[in-house]
Amino acid sequence: MKKIIWVLMFLVCLSLVSAENYYNKDSLDVNLRLSSEINIVPSSDYYKVSKVETKLYFYPKDDFQQAVLTLETNPSTFEEDGYLLYAWQNPDVLKLKYDLEAQVRVFDNIHKIKEKIKFPLDDLPDTILAYTKAGEIIDSDNGAIGLRASNLVEGEDDLFVVVHKVASWVTENIDYDLSTLTVKSSQKASWVLENRIGVCDEMTSLFIAMLRSLGIPAKFVSGISYSNDPQFAEPWQAHGWAEVYFQGYGWVPFDVTFDEYGYADPTHIKLHESLDGDSATTRFEWLGKNIDLEVEELDIDVNILKVGSERVREVDLRIEVLEEEVGFGSYNLVKVEIENLKNYYVAKTLYLGSTPEIEITDETRHILLKPGEIKTEYWILKVESGLDSKYVYTFPVEIRTEKNTSAEASFNSKEGLVVVSKSEIQARLNDLVEEEEKVLSKDVDVSCVIEDESIGFEEESGVSCLVKNKGNTVLRDLNVCLGGDCEKVNLNINEEKSFSSEVRGEEVGAQQFLVSVKNQEVSKVVYVDYAVLDVSRIVIKDLEYPGYADYGDEFVISFTLEKTSFSNPQNIRVVLFHEGYPNEWLMEELTDDKKFAVNFGGSALGFGENEFEIVVEWSDSGEKKMVSKDFTIQLGETSFGEKINVLLGMINRFLENLF
Repeated sequence: MKKIIWVLMFLVCLSLVSAENYYNKDSLDVNLRLSSEINIVPSSDYYKVSKVETKLYFYPKDDFQQAVLTLETNPSTFEEDGYLLYAWQNPDVLKLKYDLEAQVRVFDNIHKIKEKIKFPLDDLPDTILAYTKAGEIIDSDNGAIGLRASNLVEGEDDLFVVVHKVASWVTENIDYDLSTLTVKSSQKASWVLENRIGVCDEMTSLFIAMLRSLGIPAKFVSGISYSNDPQFAEPWQAHGWAEVYFQGYGWVPFDVTFDEYGYADPTHIKLHESLDGDSATTRFEWLGKNIDLEVEELDIDVNILKVGSERVREVDLRIEVLEEEVGFGSYNLVKVEIENLKNYYVAKTLYLGSTPEIEITDETRHILLKPGEIKTEYWILKVESGLDSKYVYTFPVEIRTEKNTSAEASFNSKEGLVVVSKSEIQARLNDLVEEEEKVLSKDVDVSCVIEDESIGFEEESGVSCLVKNKGNTVLRDLNVCLGGDCEKVNLNINEEKSFSSEVRGEEVGAQQFLVSVKNQEVSKVVYVDYAVLDVSRIVIKDLEYPGYADYGDEFVISFTLEKTSFSNPQNIRVVLFHEGYPNEWLMEELTDDKKFAVNFGGSALGFGENEFEIVVEWSDSGEKKMVSKDFTIQLGETSFGEKINVLLGMINRFLENLF
């Protein structure tokens, strides 16, 4: 019996494919018009309107991927700090219209990242750090977000690979759903993670939040983009995407809604950027009495004026089917090679399609290629069982990128041919695929501070420590010990946790408080220095002086101040008294023993025994302390003339001391 050969044709339907493929052009010139109305609503017959102002943040500006050729507004505006200011003074109508018309040239520019940027990131510029912090909508400090991101990229040390993995996960795991409540109001990133639904704003917020939890700067971008997806009433719609900071290159676009990683096609007209996903694009202010404002939604109208040239192809695709002929109900394997033709990183989305009789596992794949890299991907297919035995079926299989680069292959199926089981095809796949190598870096940073570096005996001071995961793998069962206080924790990539304890002054002197952070993979020990202070003390020792001196003798009085405490005496005053007449020395602090030597002469002595006193005063925690020591020096025999001089000297010292 003669068989009839039936060749099945097919079409791969992608949301980014249209008859006029604007996405694959190197530039577009567009005319953009934004317009709206403000209705002044009086609440009384007696009302007054002095002023109405509109601050429009949502407007085109020159950027890496676009140039504003012309821009006109009605009424005329002033460009201030990131917005256009429309103002009406004493308006005499209740309906105020305003619009903006601009011609914008949008380029298909990309940042050509040619070398690996090491992850985790370090030494980010201060101006960029704000884009690593949590916001109200982009709540990157949510624990579930950090855990999901860390588990996803664990072991990766290449920034582009990390960002691409996060983008792919969001695209593949968050359902784009215009029917959800996210259409009218932006939900938090943590809500999107939990519910797994959202529109472009929510998907972008979650993507940014996951990156920020890893210490990667990312910003929220809003504007207008084109899609021929039938779920949209108009092809040009308000849209949100992200820009990720790559050090040395700048801000790189990532659109997780449209599968564009590392670039944005020229239908993306950028109008605003912000730290968080709920940043206002328009603000209204008014001054008046008994009025309110009702504002119409911003009307968007885009017309394409000029289409640029076809974008240069970045990749080559090669496709083959493992089994050329199989029976009905059989599994088969498709091998696709994708080659990066460029000397920079290229991210591509691959779509595998066939006829309805073919079941495909994971039709869409997100691939990142390093400069010049060739990667191989495999898909498992299954032929429908129970097909008509009168026919030989030729099934085409097509692989296509989001930019419409494509390649085709085919295989035949008929009754009576070998039927390959799923386990057999999986075993063949396992033999072909080698496990991806990952470079694990495990590092932890520990920084500690103590409230008071000096404490009194039996007093206490608080110690606080920040422990941060600086590696690219989750640190599990990390034992954090501050002295004897220990706690086991897990630290996600880039996560930082704080710990606190107290030290007690149990032993006088210089002390160290031990902080240890360790598990089976990392170990870090930090010593916190502090001092336990006692009551400061000074002793006068090694006093040397002559017990007897003649009038013409020269001699030295010397002594040493010995610090006999650990604490340093403060504000020291040392006085050597002789007949009430002092020699004085001042010191701010006594940190070590200090020797004093005073030159003296017999001519300065009085008759008989001369009384001397050394007095040392200092302060300790606001209290005055003192120590003293007395001694005498005997004046020897004197001549008549020397007696006269001694007497005059005694009278002179008496008078100086008196006045």
